[in-house]
Amino acid sequence: MQRIDGFKKYAFSRHATVGDEGNYDIEGVWLFRGHIIPQEMHDHPQFEYYQHRKMDVVNNAEDQKLLREFWGGAVDKQANGKTIRTIAWHK
Repeated sequence: MQRIDGFKKYAFSRHATVGDEGNYDIEGVWLFRGHIIPQEMHDHPQFEYYQHRKMDVVNNAEDQKLLREFWGGAVDKQANGKTIRTIAWHK
């Protein structure tokens, strides 16, 4: 998130620290302007570490559930099967 300041006008996301003590992950859901991940994101030095795919929140119930869990999530609720420890919007 620290290296995409100029890119923020094209996207926003919600990231959470999830998991249990000693076994935390950082997960999130992004929304990009357009239908593809912009090149600026591909050029980010840590992009290779992201797992990315296009979601279908209209026809796929699992994608709808994941989006609701992250964008409507709160501390101590579940997201992607893990307990949310911290959660924040990035825009």
